[in-house]
Amino acid sequence: MKKKKRLKNICVILLFIVFVSMFFPWMQCGDKVYSLFGFYKEACIQHNMAAMARQESIVYLLPYFLIFAVLAGILSGVKCILLIRNIHLRFLGDIIYALQLIYVATVLSFGGYLPYPAAFVAMIFTFAEFMVRKYAQEYEVFTREWEKQKSREKKEKEERKRRLGFPGRYDRLLFQVMWREASHQKKAVVLINTGNGILFGMMFILFALKSQFQEGYGITDALPSQGLNGILMNALIVVVVLYVFFEGIALYNYAGNQKPRRKMLWILGAREAVQTGIQITEYGLLIVFSLILGCLSGTVGYGIAAGLLRGVFGYSLPLTASFHIYAMTMGIYLFIACVTTFIVNDTFRRSLQGNKGNRSRAFSAERRYAVILFLAAILLLVCSFLEYVQRRNAENIYIVLIGFAGGAILAVFALTVQKSRSYCGKSEDFAQVMGKIPIQSGFLRNTGLRSGLFLFHVVFLAILSVAMAGNMAAPKAEQLCPYDYVCMAYEDDRTLFEEMSLEDGVKIQSYPITRVTTVQGDATDWIDVANDYYRRVIWPQGQHIGISESTYRALCAEQGILPKKLSLGEDDVYVIYQQDVSVKAHPLDWYMDRKTPYIRIGQPLRAYSFMLREQMYPPRETAGEDRQILTGCFQGGMQEDLVVFSDEYFESLEITEGPTLLYLINAKEGASKEIEKGLDIFAGRHGEDSSWSRAIQPYYSKVSKTADIRAERILQKAALSMEMVLLVMCIYLIQMMKTEFEKRERIRRFRLLSYIGIYRRDYEILLKRELRQAFYYPLLWAYGISVLVAAVTCYLRMMSAVESGRFIICLMMIWGLYFAVQWTLVRLNYKKMLRESL
Repeated sequence: MKKKKRLKNICVILLFIVFVSMFFPWMQCGDKVYSLFGFYKEACIQHNMAAMARQESIVYLLPYFLIFAVLAGILSGVKCILLIRNIHLRFLGDIIYALQLIYVATVLSFGGYLPYPAAFVAMIFTFAEFMVRKYAQEYEVFTREWEKQKSREKKEKEERKRRLGFPGRYDRLLFQVMWREASHQKKAVVLINTGNGILFGMMFILFALKSQFQEGYGITDALPSQGLNGILMNALIVVVVLYVFFEGIALYNYAGNQKPRRKMLWILGAREAVQTGIQITEYGLLIVFSLILGCLSGTVGYGIAAGLLRGVFGYSLPLTASFHIYAMTMGIYLFIACVTTFIVNDTFRRSLQGNKGNRSRAFSAERRYAVILFLAAILLLVCSFLEYVQRRNAENIYIVLIGFAGGAILAVFALTVQKSRSYCGKSEDFAQVMGKIPIQSGFLRNTGLRSGLFLFHVVFLAILSVAMAGNMAAPKAEQLCPYDYVCMAYEDDRTLFEEMSLEDGVKIQSYPITRVTTVQGDATDWIDVANDYYRRVIWPQGQHIGISESTYRALCAEQGILPKKLSLGEDDVYVIYQQDVSVKAHPLDWYMDRKTPYIRIGQPLRAYSFMLREQMYPPRETAGEDRQILTGCFQGGMQEDLVVFSDEYFESLEITEGPTLLYLINAKEGASKEIEKGLDIFAGRHGEDSSWSRAIQPYYSKVSKTADIRAERILQKAALSMEMVLLVMCIYLIQMMKTEFEKRERIRRFRLLSYIGIYRRDYEILLKRELRQAFYYPLLWAYGISVLVAAVTCYLRMMSAVESGRFIICLMMIWGLYFAVQWTLVRLNYKKMLRESL
């Protein structure tokens, strides 16, 4: 006990030093030395950020990085006080270590300032406190487990000697007994084969459709995040993640049945090599059978899809896929299946070999924790909502999953803690009776089950359903391209287009424009952030069309749209996103998620110093935003949007690079061939315009772009449908696993309740209440979050009343069908549980 107290005092001293280090000089930025609070005072309160960033632009990021060190220091002081009062909060220490690690990672990755000794003291002493804490936690465990370990090793040695010392050879009858004992439940085998087969079939259909659509796609070398490649990549990520979860639970259930089989084989004298061979044979046969089933389901599914596309949409796709599609899909499937099988089997074997008697005590939550968790949940929900409604965050799904869903889970956990503590006020007789009745799930297991189901419901209702409804509610592809040809031309091309206008049935309109380039034209992933992408030239850069207010009013008049009244200053812009309701809202400039876009007049720059970025791409104030189709939807609205300047500012521009004229052409069928010949000559002159990005072309054809849009929508619908099916399977698996794991306890409880005189009708009411709490409550919570997400989606995508109505109708159809499926699954589980209990 004395040693334990000394270790606690050491932790208190270390935490106090970490807390006090915040008030000492922490870093040198430029010529000045700051403490943590001194830096925030000068940068945020006194608004001297721009002056501090003249030497290092990384200063703009320091308020976001240093907050981790500030929180770690403050929480260290809080933990120090709690330890003095003998209050141990394990999760508080984990939060401190995580914050400190994140801060260390930012220092090593980004730099931008010179850390002072106080920063290193905080890092080192936090690590030292972690080591002392771990030593204190494991000190008693080591001493207590030593004797048990020696006894266990002695028994295992004797058991291994007995197994390996089996004499003679196995006869035929013994092999038959082993084979009979090696057979598992048919449900587990069917479940694994079905899951693997569906995964393989889904990946095969996605690869095959993408490969066939790519042959006629307008962009042959699109980036992995663009066009068909982006749809395929997102779908594969979701399918693989859901499959790993599905397969992990199914294999763990399958391996769980090995426990009685292993005992039987040991009694029969089977060596470990024989049991390992049996397991390898079982899993190998499962993978092979699943591969055969997946090939059949994928081939049939692709044939049906190709037939439907040929009959409904007129796509002439072959009914059979090429061999490389089979080979690529098999390779991905075998890798995922083998890795998942190995990890799950190894984890299960470790659990069997572990100490079963060393179980942690039951979780007991205190009421004061409920208040803290509930306040944290409210804060997380409010902050997530404020972030999600901003267009610059591009409807980030991580805000939905971590912010909305995580906040709701914390709130439910807090309310459950509060409710569980209410039983403490019951009489002693009630506590004794409840202690004798087997309850299916403990506090953490029950809450974890609800949280898992709730998270899956949110993914289906708030993410996949919203994406599917947007796709279904989107207008026809022809409506997104009002002109047959859209050309970005130069002054030297006037003669060519004047000759085209002399053709019969050709109408050409011209408007003055300028090329507008933003710093960043696509979202940034964590790899780019870790590699300090902002220190280099960022690719791809956003390329858009700059027009004047007069041109904006003229384009609106051509489409019969009432233009907005604009009052733009010299540094103001009005942004028009040319996209439909199926595309997520996104900013014009993705750079650092800033509210003010960084815009350059002219073509993208191939090289520049990041220190001069604000001079090369001056920041602009966004006076307003709108979503309209005035010239056409190109690249899903990610590029070629319209940026409106004031007439005075536009006329004062000296355009020295990039196209200066916008030609909008409508031609009858007979004149299209002549027009395309002229446009091919035009495209050959200005091939350099596509050198920065193949997505940017000198001209766009309505026929080509509408075909691309239809292909993207079909592939996206197919991908979303497959993801929804796999998600429903995962939810069904969770529900089935709950009923299977609690079967024995449920039977015991019914017998005990029947002994004290409960009627069947009362037991049915009790069973329905359990199912309602376990399955229906998470579904209702998910519907609440999804309604909020759908409302914000309508706001961000600037849907009109008609578009919102069409979107809501499609969404309600999907949600209604999903509720019917969930009601059916719960009903089937109820009947099964009632039948097994009685």
